[in-house]
Amino acid sequence: MPQHSFNSLIRHLTRGLTPLHGEREARALARLIVATVSGRSGAALLRDGGEPFPDDLMPKINTIFRQMKEERMPVQYLLGETSFYDLSLEVTPAVLIPRPETEELVQITLEKLTKKKGPYHLLDIGTGSGALALALARHLPEATVWACDIDEETLEIARRNARKNRVNVHFFRDDILRPSPPPVSSFRCIVSNPPYIPEREKETLQPEVALHEPSRALFVPDDDPLLFYRHILRYARQHLEPDGYLMVECHAAHAEDVASLFRKEKLSAVTVHLDINGKKRFVTAEK
Repeated sequence: MPQHSFNSLIRHLTRGLTPLHGEREARALARLIVATVSGRSGAALLRDGGEPFPDDLMPKINTIFRQMKEERMPVQYLLGETSFYDLSLEVTPAVLIPRPETEELVQITLEKLTKKKGPYHLLDIGTGSGALALALARHLPEATVWACDIDEETLEIARRNARKNRVNVHFFRDDILRPSPPPVSSFRCIVSNPPYIPEREKETLQPEVALHEPSRALFVPDDDPLLFYRHILRYARQHLEPDGYLMVECHAAHAEDVASLFRKEKLSAVTVHLDINGKKRFVTAEK
């Protein structure tokens, strides 16, 4: 095979991935793969597109390409990293890949909390890679940010991400379905992106998600889609300070149910927010 330039390699990968992802997403994936493996920025790819792609990096490109096509492995796991709210995060099959929509939950939370003054505590329940906690900690200098997860391997990845991004977050192991006493007396804000996809929907998901991302971070029983929200709400009722905020991501089909649950427990200012795709995705409330 003749040596590829950066541009011709991107075109080659795009053609191969288009049947699985559509041309637009395939092109974005191809550029991401070439940029990450070569250590080039997007600007450098544009500048040096006609330059030869290094032969010694082609085996890695070919392995990634094969695993994406044959095993439907998410590219983020193959590259070992992803971006989230200007953070570079390590991701492995032990953690959920952060979604772009979740960046909107960060923005909504920041808009609420930047109005508050003085030191306070914030908790991220079910932190996974640490995406939410790290993004909020970076932009809220007055907050002491705590983050919990049920899985110790997951927490170790989150800790590495904190060190990598030089952000201070206090991680601890806890199970929100059977929570331990909190590390501090109260929190001004509790955020969470808990499991919320009913198990029956697994067959409708892309293979990259259904086959490779951690089921415990995705799915809830078909007969109890609000399982985690009930427990998060109970925890918030006990440990959220007066006038504190509860901010959660939801399944679009159950956002109104989550909002109703919060209203029944006498939370105020309960609001359903749309994501960038116009879907009901977030619910916020105040104690």
